Amino acid sequence: GRAGFHQILLVGAGALGSRHLQSMCALPALEIFVIEPDPEARQRCQLLPQIASYPYIRWYSSVAEIPCRLFDVAIL
Repeated sequence: GRAGFHQILLVGAGALGSRHLQSMCALPALEIFVIEPDPEARQRCQLLPQIASYPYIRWYSSVAEIPCRLFDVAIL
């Protein structure tokens, strides 16, 4: 990961998950890994201004795609 950044895993970016993600985007020094298999839910989430402008979000469709296996926090 990025030096000095905390790595966060968020599983699900639907109605509740997108609110968690919006809150995380207000914090500095986070690298956020999001698992969202539903393309429509992912697109709705990515259109939210706070999320669209946050540069350190990585999107995945499944756990198997994530290169990192150690996180500081996981939100399930």
